[in-house]
Parts: sequence; C-alpha cells; structure tokens
Amino acid sequence: MSFRASVRRLSFAFLLLLLGGPVARLSPLPAQTGEGTYGSFLDQIEVEVVEVDLLVSGRDGRPLRDLRREEFTLLVDGEPVEIRYFAAPSPEPGASAAAEPGAEAEGEQPDAEPAIVVAYLDETAIRPGPRNQLLEAFGRVLSRRLAAGDRVMVARFDEGLRLLTELTTDEEVVRSALAQAAKRAPASLVAQMEEGALLQELESSGGGGGGGGGGGALRNDDEEMEAMRLRVEVESRASADADRQRRATAALADLVGALGGLPGRKTVLLGSGGFLTRPGARLGDIWQQRFAEFDSGGALPGHEFDAEAGGLQHAFSRLLRTAQATRVTFVTIEAGDAASGLPDASFGGGLAAASSLAASTAGLEASGNLGVLAAATGGRRLKLEPRIAEALSRVGDDLDARYSLGFPTGPEAGTRFHRIEVRVAREGVRVEHREGFRRRAGADRAVDALLATAALGGTENPMGVTVTTGTPQRAGRGRYSLVPVEVKVPLRAVTLLPEGNAQRGRLSFSFALRDPSDRLVQLEPRPLTFTVPNAELAAALRQTISMHVEIPVASGPHRLAIGIHDEIGDARSSLAVPFDLPPVR
Repeated sequence: MSFRASVRRLSFAFLLLLLGGPVARLSPLPAQTGEGTYGSFLDQIEVEVVEVDLLVSGRDGRPLRDLRREEFTLLVDGEPVEIRYFAAPSPEPGASAAAEPGAEAEGEQPDAEPAIVVAYLDETAIRPGPRNQLLEAFGRVLSRRLAAGDRVMVARFDEGLRLLTELTTDEEVVRSALAQAAKRAPASLVAQMEEGALLQELESSGGGGGGGGGGGALRNDDEEMEAMRLRVEVESRASADADRQRRATAALADLVGALGGLPGRKTVLLGSGGFLTRPGARLGDIWQQRFAEFDSGGALPGHEFDAEAGGLQHAFSRLLRTAQATRVTFVTIEAGDAASGLPDASFGGGLAAASSLAASTAGLEASGNLGVLAAATGGRRLKLEPRIAEALSRVGDDLDARYSLGFPTGPEAGTRFHRIEVRVAREGVRVEHREGFRRRAGADRAVDALLATAALGGTENPMGVTVTTGTPQRAGRGRYSLVPVEVKVPLRAVTLLPEGNAQRGRLSFSFALRDPSDRLVQLEPRPLTFTVPNAELAAALRQTISMHVEIPVASGPHRLAIGIHDEIGDARSSLAVPFDLPPVR
C-alpha cells in the first residue's frame, strides 16, 4: 500500500477554535518561556548544499582513489561552479571517506554520516523463484555493507509498501527479515494466475483471429457476445494492473523522498520487473489480434485498453524527479518478466505473433525504465543472473570509492531541473554521477521529513512543538479506536506576515502512521491560516496554537509522525510518538 493509498480510510475530527477566525485555539505557554521576540523572518534565505557523489574509473574499469580536488571541474547547466565541499575516498577499500585537508568552507565540511543501503523488492512482476534468488543475493551484499560500517534497511512492495526493518547495523535483524520475505507468497501471483487463465480463454474462444487474414471467422451473435465479454475482462485486467503499477511507483517515490530527508549517501538496491506505462497493451494487442472483426479501431494497438497510461507516466516522472532531488543512487536489478504470463508459439490463430510483439514491447519498456532510473542517479543496471550476488557486491564495493563534491544553492535555483556535469583532468577515465538536481520545495521537504520520521523515528523540532496523546476511545462497533492527539506550536516560532492591522500566519499539519504490519499510511496535509491583531501581538507571542485531532487506529504497536510546516517562513518540525493499543474487546 502506498503512503497515500489509505488516505480515505482515515478521518480526522478537528477541534478548531478562535484566533481571528474559526481556525485555531491559543493556549498560554509555560511561564518560564518568556515573551519571545518577533523579528523580520522573511529576509532569511535557506541555503541548501547539493552533494554530487561520483565514481571515477580508469581504463581497466577499476575505481580511482587518488584524485585531488583541483582535478575536478563541476558544471551546472553548462556553467562552472565552485566546489565548496570535497570528500575523497580512503586509499584502502573499506575505510571511510575523509575530507581533504583544507576542504572546509565557511566552517562546514561534507557530512561524515555512515552510508545507507536499502534492499528493496518490488514484487509486482516477480515470480517466487527469481524473488528468492534475489533475496539471497541481497543477504550477501548487505552482510558486506554492514561489515563496512553502513546502515541498512530491507523493504518490499507487495500490494503495499512494507518496511521489514528500520535502519539497522544488526545482521541478525536483516537475516530474519529476508527469511520472512522469502516465506511469503507475493500477492501478484494471484494476478499472474488470473492473467494466464484469461489468455487461455482468449485462445480457446471461437474466433479465427481475424485481422491476420482470417477475417469473417467470427460471424454470429454468440461469438460477438463472447468477444465483448472477453474485452471487458481484458479492460478490467488492464485497469487492475495499472492501479498496482501506479501504487508501486508512488510508494517507491515516497520512500526515496523519506530517504532524502536523511544525511549521508543513500543507495537503493531495487529488484523489480520494471515499470510499465501501458500494462494493458499486452492483453489488448492479443484481443485485437484475436477479435479484429469486432474491434472498433484505434490509432495505436491496444491504446484504448490504456486509459491510465498518462497517469502511469506521471507517476514514473514523479519518481524520477524525486530521485534527482535527493542524494539517492539506484542500483536496479531486472528480476522479473513483463511478459511472464504470455503464451508461446504453441498457441495458434495468430496469437503467438501478437504475444511475441507484446512481450518484446513490454520488456523493452520495463527494462528501459529501470535503466533510466539507474542512469539518472549515477547508479548501475544489472540483470538477475546466477552470479548476481557477486555483481551486487562489486557494485557495493564501489560505494567506498566514491568522491563527493558539494556546492551551495538557494531559492534562486527554483524547483526546475538543473543538469550536472563533472569533468576530470585525466585521460581515459569514466565518470558516473547523477544527471542533475532539483531543489525541493519547502512543502516537499516537509513531506520527506514526515515520512522519514514515520518510517525511521527520530525528531527534528526547531520550532519547539509539543505533542500529547489522550486515552483511546473505541470507535463504534468496529475494530478501530480513536486516539486523541493535541499538537501545540509556540506562536513565537511562527513567521507572521503583516496584513493591514494584523499579522497573518499559515501552518500545515501532517500526520503519518507506521502500523503493526509495517505499512506506512499518510494523510493529506491540513492547512491552518490565522491572523493576530497587531494590538494583541505581544500577548499572543506568549501563547501556543493548538490543533486537536482524533486518529482511528487498530490494535497493536504504532508510530505516529507529526509534521508541522510554517508555509510563510518555510520552517519545519517533525516528531514521532509511539503508542501500543490493546486489542478491542
């Protein structure tokens, strides 16, 4: 389940009282907090450091570790920029990267956080055999990364995003998570079986495969009704496949965004069957080949079976944009078969030709999109093969040989895509890095921080927000309980914008849950606009803005993440609140 897939299942009961309008409640701060100050926050500029991680290989393909800072030229949109931050790998494999002496700029250095490696299994198009082979390979490479001092995580998508571990350095935790994943039959197996059954129906139906020279074989009303019934089945299957693909792509984008909120280098080992933007074309092409006499026509084969193709393209573009905006490198492993359920040449009536074309087209797109994701982030694309564990380990070792170049950027960069190019003053070298970057908007960074908090815990609370939870109350006769939550934001931490005889503020409150089955559920942000009369400002700065919500949750352990975004001042806080609900009796 993607983070946003369960929004409709949760409901909030907001208690919004008066502050210049029916939006909030002011509560006094503790006496020792003092009056606080109100300054001009709007002229503050947030500087973001863009880190470019790169691997430089010689003619023999081995990583080079002895390059100096002055040998690099960094260009953004074709224009050279100053390398303000620099970190080189250790001369010896397995040693942590160290900043070059004198690389500091304005008292800052590149982060010294351990690297993060996430093993992620997208089970939308992977059969159990290849899936288990990949899990075994994940275990071997993660063991090596743990020995190198990295933090690792295991996650999977199977009808929903599930975090099998948090970030950990415990190899036993990782081994147990991989073993549990291998025992579970992916829900996509049901879809694959249904697709196989539908293909058998297409083959055994009474058609002669018109359009290929056999036109006229389908003549009577019964045959036409059968063709139309199968068309409805194909369209339904196409819609279900598109929905699963969209949720899988969105879930991965959200996970990448959450990782982007963490410091340090991040690498995602992605095992997947690839990304299709026209999953319905596979069965649609076959139906048209089989029942051309009853086809109403279309500019593209199978096009009318893909009403959601635009949405899937948008979802993949969002994933790509999110990856380019974060310090996340993808190593993709093509572990599925986009045409796994399609028939072979033993099928007659022209169906084999349509199957071959559909398989070729789908396979090229699925594989190509995995390659695009890897190339855009400076990673590698691999195919699942008997020695995949060794190939993954070699790629993992390359992480220790990466350089890091950094430069500051500000709001003037906007949120458009900026192309990055790195040149090295040596002959015959190969340089791999992400294609570019996008500066994340404040609202996007707030969501990233919220999801990171829900998934991984931790608190970043520069605004001094406090959260309290009340006694859960059973919600009707269902299995859910309502947990009262009150969020208090000190008004002195909020940027206010002068507006006539008052000051206006705008906050956004967001909530996300990690539930007992390790799914992440996010609700849409709730905006809160308020005004404070100038005559009451001094008193108001000694108070808090309170938001009261009631969240329906099932029994078991949960982690509630609360995110607050000051939309005018672009300040953010995120907090995690754990709680464990007993079973409803």
